[in-house]
Amino acid sequence: MKTLKIYFATLLVVFTFLSPLAVTYANAQETSTQFFTDVLELDARTINNAEIAVWSGTNNTGYLIPKGARISFQINAYQYSPIDMIVYRRDENGEFVKVLNLFCTMQNNQGTSIYIGQVPETAYYAFGVRNYKLTPAIYDGWIICAYE
Repeated sequence: MKTLKIYFATLLVVFTFLSPLAVTYANAQETSTQFFTDVLELDARTINNAEIAVWSGTNNTGYLIPKGARISFQINAYQYSPIDMIVYRRDENGEFVKVLNLFCTMQNNQGTSIYIGQVPETAYYAFGVRNYKLTPAIYDGWIICAYE
């Protein structure tokens, strides 16, 4: 009887510690995907009250982002200011159409970012900021794009 109790206690200990490891290993095997990352740096711009600065790449064509890519849009402010963070997608006519608009308030020397998630279609995208501060303000940032 004592041997049987030791046997079951040993099994309980082994399964208690090995089961989570087995599940973790199985989950890691199912989700192991290699991602590539591009970082697009947004140069510093001074924006006056109610103006919009748009970063749209070389020759204002936009940044080509593939379908399924995951995007994070980061803006840094060097002074207190309320802003709109704006994402545009170029349509068939070559015009940029607003697809996302987020209002937030920035503090001195603070950054904020929005995670956009998976891009629904391959297209050219541009990113903008509208300054609501009554005086000029300086902004910069970057776009992080991860894709398979």
